[in-house]
Amino acid sequence: MITLGQVLDNQKNFVNLSYRDYMLRIVRPHTTFLSHYCGYVILPKGHKLEGKHYDDINVDVHGGLTFSDETVIFNYTGEKLKEEKHWMIGFDCAHAYDICTVHEGHYLQREMLADSFDDDGNVLEYIFASDDKTDHRPSYKTFYYVKRELEKLVDQIIRM
Repeated sequence: MITLGQVLDNQKNFVNLSYRDYMLRIVRPHTTFLSHYCGYVILPKGHKLEGKHYDDINVDVHGGLTFSDETVIFNYTGEKLKEEKHWMIGFDCAHAYDICTVHEGHYLQREMLADSFDDDGNVLEYIFASDDKTDHRPSYKTFYYVKRELEKLVDQIIRM
């Protein structure tokens, strides 16, 4: 069995991606205490959701939208650095039933997960998130889970 530490060591902390002409950003911030993934969609200039508060955007994404604000994107054109402001919306994976790691040493909130480890300290399989929204067992949301959620978010945005 794989340990959570091994999984975390192979996960990325900051990545920009694109999907269907939308820029995606996946970030795993390391706060003073917890570490978890956040996913963001950077909207094209003039998009109809630009300027909207996340509570006013009706989409189905992990934990609901928890962020909307302006962000700065830097583009290199030849030798020049061009700064552009865009609206960004996103979600985090630090909700009830989300496992967040403690920054130093990848220790888990063990009081919440007493039955999530085998006798050797290996993480049991269900600790990693599935797409089953009815599964309410605590789970760690991986980079790839967040990427799939972002792609589903973009698909919803396009259908609006």
